[in-house]
Amino acid sequence: MDTHVPTAEDHCRISILVRTLGPRSPKTFNRLMERLSRIESIQVSDNPKRVILANFVTHANPELIKFGDLQAYRKVFGFIGVATGIGSASNSIHESLRSNSVFDGPSSRNNSTISIRSELSRKDSAPLDASLDTIHDQYKAVKSELETTAGLVDSRCVFLGYSDTSDCSIEPREVLSFGSLEESEELENGVRELLRSIYFILESRRIDTSFEKMDSPPCPMLPEEEKTRVGTENRASRNFKRKCIGRLRKQVADYALLTGLPSLALDSYTHAIEYLKSSSDLLWLAAAYEGFACAAMAIKYNETAERWRRQATMHRVSTMTPDQIRDYQEKAQHTLGVTIGHQRYRSDEDQRAVATAAAAAAQLIEQDIQQRKQYKKTWLLNVDRSPTGKSMTPEEILEKFVQALEHYERFSFASYVEYECMVRASSVYRHHRKYIETEMFLRERVGKYLDDSFTLFDNYTKAQICMVYAQIYREIGFRRKTSFFARLAVLFRLHVADSEARGEADYKLVYPILYRTLPGYGIVDNCRNAAQHGPVSVQVKAMHEVYMSALRANFMDAAIRHLCYMLQVYFPEFDDAAAQKTLDDLKRLVDSQDRLHSLAQHISLDQSGIILPPLQMTRFPTLSDFSIVRLPPQLTPRVITAASGAQKIFIYSPFQNEDESNDIHWVTNCLCEVSVRVLNPLPMKLEVRNLALLTEGCAFEATPLKLSLDKYTPDSEPAEIKLLGYPRAPGKLTVTGYSCEVLGVRNVCSIREVSPLTSTNHCTGSNLTNGEDPNAEKPGSQFTVEVLEELPLLVLETSLPRAPTTEDNVEKVAEATVFSGQTFDHSVFVVNTHPTITIKTVKLEVRQPTVFGPQLIELTNMELTKANNQSSDVTPMAVLHDLAPGERREVQFHIFGIDPASIADDKALGAEQKVLIKPALSPSTESDFEVTESTQSASADSEVGLGTNRNSVVSFNDDASVHNDASGTDRHDLIPYTGRLLTADFAFHYIADIVGPEGVQFERTARLPLAICIVPAVTVSRWQVLPGDSPATRYVVIDVTNSTDLDAELTYSADRRMIGVQPKEVCRVPVLCPCCPDVSSRSFREATQYDSHVRQKQEIDLLRRSLDAHIAKHLQIRWAIPQLNYGGIVPIGSILAEVEFLKQLVVPTVSVYAKVNGNANPSEDDITVRIGELVEVEFFITSVLKGTKSLHGQVSLRCFHDLGNGSILDRPENMVLCGPVSTPVVISSIESKSTEMPLENGNISPHEAENTGTTVNFAFLFLYEGTHKVRPVVGRPTVICPGEPILGEDEVFVPTLSFNVVTKVG
Repeated sequence: MDTHVPTAEDHCRISILVRTLGPRSPKTFNRLMERLSRIESIQVSDNPKRVILANFVTHANPELIKFGDLQAYRKVFGFIGVATGIGSASNSIHESLRSNSVFDGPSSRNNSTISIRSELSRKDSAPLDASLDTIHDQYKAVKSELETTAGLVDSRCVFLGYSDTSDCSIEPREVLSFGSLEESEELENGVRELLRSIYFILESRRIDTSFEKMDSPPCPMLPEEEKTRVGTENRASRNFKRKCIGRLRKQVADYALLTGLPSLALDSYTHAIEYLKSSSDLLWLAAAYEGFACAAMAIKYNETAERWRRQATMHRVSTMTPDQIRDYQEKAQHTLGVTIGHQRYRSDEDQRAVATAAAAAAQLIEQDIQQRKQYKKTWLLNVDRSPTGKSMTPEEILEKFVQALEHYERFSFASYVEYECMVRASSVYRHHRKYIETEMFLRERVGKYLDDSFTLFDNYTKAQICMVYAQIYREIGFRRKTSFFARLAVLFRLHVADSEARGEADYKLVYPILYRTLPGYGIVDNCRNAAQHGPVSVQVKAMHEVYMSALRANFMDAAIRHLCYMLQVYFPEFDDAAAQKTLDDLKRLVDSQDRLHSLAQHISLDQSGIILPPLQMTRFPTLSDFSIVRLPPQLTPRVITAASGAQKIFIYSPFQNEDESNDIHWVTNCLCEVSVRVLNPLPMKLEVRNLALLTEGCAFEATPLKLSLDKYTPDSEPAEIKLLGYPRAPGKLTVTGYSCEVLGVRNVCSIREVSPLTSTNHCTGSNLTNGEDPNAEKPGSQFTVEVLEELPLLVLETSLPRAPTTEDNVEKVAEATVFSGQTFDHSVFVVNTHPTITIKTVKLEVRQPTVFGPQLIELTNMELTKANNQSSDVTPMAVLHDLAPGERREVQFHIFGIDPASIADDKALGAEQKVLIKPALSPSTESDFEVTESTQSASADSEVGLGTNRNSVVSFNDDASVHNDASGTDRHDLIPYTGRLLTADFAFHYIADIVGPEGVQFERTARLPLAICIVPAVTVSRWQVLPGDSPATRYVVIDVTNSTDLDAELTYSADRRMIGVQPKEVCRVPVLCPCCPDVSSRSFREATQYDSHVRQKQEIDLLRRSLDAHIAKHLQIRWAIPQLNYGGIVPIGSILAEVEFLKQLVVPTVSVYAKVNGNANPSEDDITVRIGELVEVEFFITSVLKGTKSLHGQVSLRCFHDLGNGSILDRPENMVLCGPVSTPVVISSIESKSTEMPLENGNISPHEAENTGTTVNFAFLFLYEGTHKVRPVVGRPTVICPGEPILGEDEVFVPTLSFNVVTKVG
């Protein structure tokens, strides 16, 4: 459906009909029309400057030609017949036949789109080789009919491909003959001569005013006027003569507009309006009003010049080549009716022409911006382009249009003329960018023509009107209304009578219209942002209409593409029935095709001029979390640069040997993986075939996968899969996306579409600088990996049994079981499996626990040595040289069963055995200073079982540690302990005999993990530290397990208590242990204040050794198995290795004793009190701090509920204090009785502090029943004096009082 918006410029254009004679060649004809469109104007006069406009049309509407006397521009003044020879016709015969099959329909009649009556009906196609006589007959027939019905003035016949036209009977001046369209250089000149010929005839009609002197002037009249006239008219009356003169003056005004004289036309229309108004000739008066308004608009707005300016600004002249600029300038010259001919251009003028064109474009843009700034002011937008700058106001022009519409309404046969007048009237608002007023003006009048009761227009005409409205709204930027009226036009176009049927051609006509409505509803080609704007329900409905029109138009590929788009974008909005129906439709369509539909290809619909973009259907299946996977540890290479072996800077740094890059490298011909998580969102099973990676860069062979994904359920979680492939050449490799076959279509997706915010940390591992966004996309580096050249592989063989411990562990663990003190000999063979590449160097590193005494593993045929320039912290290695291809060598060693309790610190044993430094806590941080049962239970449970390195933790439940790291990795666990299963490994670092660019070498590591089980007899399974009889003692409760199959006897404590333990049973042993007086509570905190981690480790190790000697003396538990005559000491290395355990057995700096209602040492049971009963508590605060400084603080009470799950809930409102809320205290420093000089703020024994201290009293009552916990809080003073010691959070021991508050005591 053609869309031509009526404008005032139409009244100034001379219509010229261009038709094909003989065989049809659409391609040639379209090229000819494109050339004719460049000759739309010629200048016919210089003073005054007059330009006539041509309107080349391919069809003429006979219904509108009837109004040629009323409005002269509707006549067809010129005719150009185009006859194409057999060569040109045969090249496009199939295209011609396809064009004939598309029914133009009555919709084309209202905009010059229906052929006139004659042989032009084209029901019978013309023969390919039409003779000159046939061309002559057709030409004469069309010319004769146009002269009769359309007022034809002059004509031309263009022959293309005819060798000789001299025998043609057509007048020679009307013949333009060319060998081909490419050889028709004089075509434009011939057409210009035709325009000038028409101009001279129209000009003669304009200046002919002889009718004004006639007594009986002729009266032009429309055929429909005779039908609507009532009664007879007196032709001799004065009124009839004024009517005739008014009509003739109106025609003169029309010819003045057509010949480029709008000012004279305005005067003629004014005189015509006077005559027609006095004679009450309303129809011609309406036409005169409309012509007057159009002439005024031609003067004021100069729409032709505005249209040319818009066409000029559409070119980005700054990027045009010099040849394109010259072609564009030549086209502009042709539009003025002159030709510049052949000219020579200097080469240095090309850049000057580009700069001049760019400056001109910038000036036009600046002018447009200045105009837009005045847009909001009513009628103040300066769009007056009249030569004098003085013209009619917009209100006056609108008034003429409104008067014309009022008179047109009286004549039903002129409804279409009225409609076009209304559209032209709305353009006045558009010229001033008053778009809201434009919409209101159209909305008030559009309903009249589209109403079902308005039967003067058929559905085709109404469809055409809707398309015009859609075009208007598109120009003013109302996208939603544009889409609405375009869809309404399709509705009218497809509305047929019951006896008719819609065919494939109808849907081919409406499909492009429906497709172009999608952006108006917020539907865009980019699926990522498709459903972000607009109501989803409307979008789904619009997309379904487009799909159905494509299906019925037999555009199967387009229909499949639209269905896939709906599934990709709107699947979450579908209910089960809609989703199932859409999937069934898609399956039916893809099954009907003989080839696999590819979503990655453009779909070009030549007949409609639409190109459907590719689609990435990333939802089926849903792939996420792409990450490049490192090669397995035994295949991962390490790049050693030439600078790595250079002399290091002399300043020592503990990190100087840890300068390895964290970048991922792949190796040629090694199986590589990309990890991705996949999910099926469909409520049915989904089959995915040929799922493979897409890459750029070096050669890569992808391994396709076939997946069968279960249907989606609310509990479904994405499953992790690995996409595989083999790099076949070294270089840079970028993973760009993936391809698969799903739902019957081939799908190609980009990773940037699937996971645009994926962090680069998974891929490159490069360090991020300060302020750098880790999620910022880095083109070319996000999924780029470097592929190294092929490297040799070292394989390890051993006599020990090996088995993988986990599914992902490709390095099988060698296992051995020994008793303490036992020794076994074994060996490892190293084999170079590569057939051609030699391994230059193999360095063996034995990683094992550091112990006192014999090592766990010791080499027998090799020696572990260090280089002379290496520090003592570097692990010694054994070296093998030049391992040839296929060669194998033996490494012998023996395993010694060590005592697990003797393991010392070695940071190489694993992450859980590294030096862990806990930052010093702020003095203002509140702490609870109590051991919870749940924490101890969790710690004990973590120790049960084999196969993992134990690192159990039992510590004070302080809030700061919970918030800092719930896993407990920030505690002072500096002494690692490996339980019953000890781990070690052989690490073979080998370098290939290959030198890369710039001296780069490549190193791999082959590992042999060892799991050595030390079989114990009686072991410690759980332990717990509880308060003792005084602040200076603790009860250590140890659960001892008899791991043998025989009865065991335990002997413990100073009074030699004995207890029996049955096989596989646990016995709890409570041991009263005094706190160590040699270590202060604050000693551990002071040890962590050193800047050096090594010094921290040394200081804490000294503290641990002091505590070990004290605790081991009081925690001796001997075991014996009488039946085997075995005996020994229960190893307590597992608990001695815990620094948190050791810290609980030191004397606290400050201790608080409590008396409740005068009773000292209250029991651990709840104290029962009544609601409102006064409770008096006395706290006695003592300190072991000695020196000259005193401690200042404030004591307050904390009331809370113990929730039983390790958390508490403060309830201060449940308790009322009878007295001060907090009480300041001063804990005086105590002079030591020792004869030695006391150190400032040192420590004294607990016995010296028992008789000194400070007393604080509190009285309170409870308001609610329940179990309440009350704990004293020793806080910091408001003002801290300089030099005053500050207590740490773990230096105060406070009791917790439990009260059972009831209504009454039973």
